[in-house]
Amino acid sequence: WWDLNIKVDVEKYPGVVNTNGETVTQNINLYSAPTKWFAGNMQSTGLWAPAQQEVSIESKATVPVTVTVALADDLTGREKHEVSLNRPPRVTKTYDLKANDKVTFKVPYGGLIYIKGDSKEVQSADFTFTGVVKAPFYKDGKWQHDLNSPAPLGELESASFVYTTPKKNLNASNYTGGLEQFANDLDTFASSMNDFYGRDSEDGKHRMFTYKNLPGHKHRFANDVQISIGDAHSGYPVM
Repeated sequence: WWDLNIKVDVEKYPGVVNTNGETVTQNINLYSAPTKWFAGNMQSTGLWAPAQQEVSIESKATVPVTVTVALADDLTGREKHEVSLNRPPRVTKTYDLKANDKVTFKVPYGGLIYIKGDSKEVQSADFTFTGVVKAPFYKDGKWQHDLNSPAPLGELESASFVYTTPKKNLNASNYTGGLEQFANDLDTFASSMNDFYGRDSEDGKHRMFTYKNLPGHKHRFANDVQISIGDAHSGYPVM
């Protein structure tokens, strides 16, 4: 499935992008100090790598980072999946990007782009993305990239959560209060999780999973057309 000489039809999954790629520069948080692995520091860019098109990312960071394209579980190969595959069994691609370096790649299915640094100091750096298109991205209480952005998937990022979903779901037409209320409710969930586990400090054994002074570390939920078989599908992201 990684034979890029075979052009995969992505109309059904994850969706076709009919817009030319552009160049975008973003400043991205690289600090990594998670309380637990399930509230990590993977950073959303709101950018999409089109299927089978060349994409490059140039880093100005002084630390290496991991580039991830698409958040999708590997399907297990169990009979239940084999008789009814709604998407390819492996979609996610990852790349290592060294400090002050550049990586160029093509992905077979396309996907949202993520950057994960491993700096033990609070710092950020500029990254220049070439050949990408914008995805719907709601953050800080407003649309950073419009709902009508060309990518088929989009994200909502609240103070404590990132929610990944096909962009039609971001209409939130059946959710009272719309996206703003949904973001607030996700943060209430995160706060309640801290309370449930007795997490009420910013250091030590009772350090909270997410809190204001720990920037860029968030829980993740992802909707997908098909996920792996397992208990509650817990992971990072939760599917």
